[in-house]
Amino acid sequence: MKIIANRLEIEKYLETKETNILVNNIINDYLENFAHDEHETMDEESLYENMLEDLEIDPLDKEFKRLAKAYSLNVFLKLDLDKYLNNPYVKNVKFADIKFKNYELSTDFYYPYELFVASEVTVDSENYYKETNKLSYFDTKFSYLALKEGGKTWMSLIPHEIETMNEDIKKANGNVLVLGLGLGYFSYMISEKEDVKSVTIIEKDENIINLFTKNILNQFKHKEKIKIIKEDAINFLKKDIEKYNFVYCDLYHDPFDALPLYISIKNIENNHQNIQFRYWIEESILCLIRRLVLTIIEETFENYTDKDYKNASDYIDKLINKIYFKTKKDVINGENELKIYLSNENLKKIILD
Repeated sequence: MKIIANRLEIEKYLETKETNILVNNIINDYLENFAHDEHETMDEESLYENMLEDLEIDPLDKEFKRLAKAYSLNVFLKLDLDKYLNNPYVKNVKFADIKFKNYELSTDFYYPYELFVASEVTVDSENYYKETNKLSYFDTKFSYLALKEGGKTWMSLIPHEIETMNEDIKKANGNVLVLGLGLGYFSYMISEKEDVKSVTIIEKDENIINLFTKNILNQFKHKEKIKIIKEDAINFLKKDIEKYNFVYCDLYHDPFDALPLYISIKNIENNHQNIQFRYWIEESILCLIRRLVLTIIEETFENYTDKDYKNASDYIDKLINKIYFKTKKDVINGENELKIYLSNENLKKIILD
């Protein structure tokens, strides 16, 4: 890769990447270790003070104050409880706690004033691809349905699931292929749409299929539209899928988990330009890919050569190596070309075989 651009501008992209990672780690640390605690009635200032105390961050630290302001770490969004309680799936699909082999359908909850992520990451391409993800809360207890495997939540009907699927639900039409079953939320919501003729769900885990079929599917208003096929999603996509108008992929927990599946399916999508493909949390996945590309750009300035990309200890290393050799002859001429090079559309091209 050859980059002909102002070094200071490139450094701003690299610095923003590192700050994005830092802020993401701070949020994840808090959510994983401290957020699920019971609180008294609190205002946003108290919520912020409580978060800093848990993370052992000095509220007078000037550098952190600048970081918090830039990334809205001290701004929280109170959600409307009724909006989620009146969601069609939440209103109509009910079940008692159920255990089946290693799986469990149960109810979990957020405490009042418990902070959580409720939306997809927002990326500012005009500000060196800065990533922002505000935290949200309810002021009363919020209960939600959860599917667990071995005690670990596989899918839950939390605001994040609902919000990050809204746009994909709006776009679904015709004969729809859904990769991944879970609680069937996406399938339920699109089956309610008049412009969706059929919903074919691909799920390879027979236990999840049985759990869903016996306890959830009979509560679907339009279960006649639903067909479930037990098969591996990638294998199914390699067959004739031209009868489908829309494909939705929801086979993973997070962006890291998603990467290999996302890249495999994007390559299949490239051979089916007439079918619309959509991916759960695609923006977050692309943020991760952008970080990898920026890592290669940084290493270019550190005079890395082919030999530095021969070995790999994990999937991320293998992907970096693959991207390096795919892009080694690319020329980026100027700051505007660099911005375009890091855009979502170009990243989708970079990962293709």
